[in-house]
Amino acid sequence: YPSLLSRTIQYAIERQQISEQLRQTISSLHESEQRFRIIANTASVLIWMSDNNGQCIFFNQPWLDFTGRSLKTQLTIGWIEDVHIEDRERCLNLYQEALANQDRFQVEYRLLRADGQYRWMFSNVVPRFDTGKFSGYVSSCIDISKRKQAETILDRQIIREKLFSEITKHIHESLDLLSILET
Repeated sequence: YPSLLSRTIQYAIERQQISEQLRQTISSLHESEQRFRIIANTASVLIWMSDNNGQCIFFNQPWLDFTGRSLKTQLTIGWIEDVHIEDRERCLNLYQEALANQDRFQVEYRLLRADGQYRWMFSNVVPRFDTGKFSGYVSSCIDISKRKQAETILDRQIIREKLFSEITKHIHESLDLLSILET
């Protein structure tokens, strides 16, 4: 019986050690998730995550504040419903192609803000892997509306300068300055 008793004691000790390791692992995972949520929800970027099928599983608080939607609603309709109709098909095709290949991608699109105004967004979408297996995407999005407005102003200025240059050239060609000076 001593060997049975010692095996029983050894089993109890091992079970206690495994239980303690499991408790520590669960505690560490919980703490890690809390840190992630704090970082994600205090970041000045919009963040979403998807599963390996492309279904959204997480939106950070700044995303929810930006869109004015609840997490439940956002998880149900997904991000694509808030994308401007002119950008939607392009974004969806890019997303589906990247998903099929498990590739990263970047995209600019207009996203509906809670106040009803569309804002230009830049999204950097990166695949997530868990022990080598594709597990979905994480995306960080920033508002680039001011940059887009500056680009539009610059484009208009370039067009004006080209037009002015063409008009000036045409005027110079129209006026035969030498003949005017000779008279």
